[in-house]
Amino acid sequence: MKKLSIYLALVLLVLSGCKKYEEGPGISLRSKEKRLCQKWELSKATYNGIHQENEFAYYYWDIQEDGDFIVTMSYAWDGAYDQETINLSWEWSSNKEEIELTEYYKDSKTLLSSIFRDHKSTKYSETVDVKIIKLKYKELIIEYTEEGDKYRMEFEQK
Repeated sequence: MKKLSIYLALVLLVLSGCKKYEEGPGISLRSKEKRLCQKWELSKATYNGIHQENEFAYYYWDIQEDGDFIVTMSYAWDGAYDQETINLSWEWSSNKEEIELTEYYKDSKTLLSSIFRDHKSTKYSETVDVKIIKLKYKELIIEYTEEGDKYRMEFEQK
């Protein structure tokens, strides 16, 4: 019985050191793809640690296993609501600690640059890396830095 306790303690010690994301989870029975690929609703945003009021009536991310990433947002503009949809692609980067978002376009107009300013840009695409801080089945927290400012967005499963 004493040996079993020692083995269990060692296993727990090893597993607690394997935490991929800063805020967890330490271990999950669901794959990272299963936890990430779903519909997310923005619940909280901070800018340099200061809570930001949500300017959107709604702001959703729909992350799909096939690499599609759809951002849908609605906001008030001159007393009326306007809705915008941005179609991106996503893939894992930095050993699945970040996701790389890419927007492809036919002309110089792009919407990704209006969301993330620090991005890699070519003539026909823009790419930004977003760090995953927490990835649970019902909770996603990401951070990114642009022009020296730190942004944090917290999402709940929709």
